[in-house]
Amino acid sequence: MRIAPIMPDAFPALAPALRDILIECVGLGASIGFLAPLSLEAADAFWAGCIRGVAAGERLMWGAWVREELVGTVQIVVGMPANQQHRVDLVKLMTKPSARGGGIGAALTLAAEAEASRLGRSLVVLDTVAGNLAQRLYERLGYEAAGVIPDYARSSAGPLEPTCIMFKRLAPPAA
Repeated sequence: MRIAPIMPDAFPALAPALRDILIECVGLGASIGFLAPLSLEAADAFWAGCIRGVAAGERLMWGAWVREELVGTVQIVVGMPANQQHRVDLVKLMTKPSARGGGIGAALTLAAEAEASRLGRSLVVLDTVAGNLAQRLYERLGYEAAGVIPDYARSSAGPLEPTCIMFKRLAPPAA
């Protein structure tokens, strides 16, 4: 497995793989802001917006490759208001369903944390469906639950689900 940043100049070549990951994850129930079925156009528009955010310096994105195939991605939002420059939001962690169980989600999360720490950020915040596999992954990586909000968002299939707000304090970067 190889974890590397996704930069705007690489986006045209990666767009089909990113689209497929998003559509597959939403199709299998991922609660990442979309309802199923997700159209190709909506998936493309989402990724184009993410890449614009990377180009603007508002977010950073990583991909995970296994044997030259893009199988996962994660982002951190670094464009925070003046009173929140100490933190990042971890968003849109996705692993292609056929590649799950191999540590890809953990590796992507750790890469994002390392960069956040390098940037001098001391807190990572995220939200995930309460009680799902992602919450257990984050707990194994040292994230703590701040609380659960009932009926926070719709699952990709439609029903409202509770969301767990989680956080992790990072060690300050070495001097």
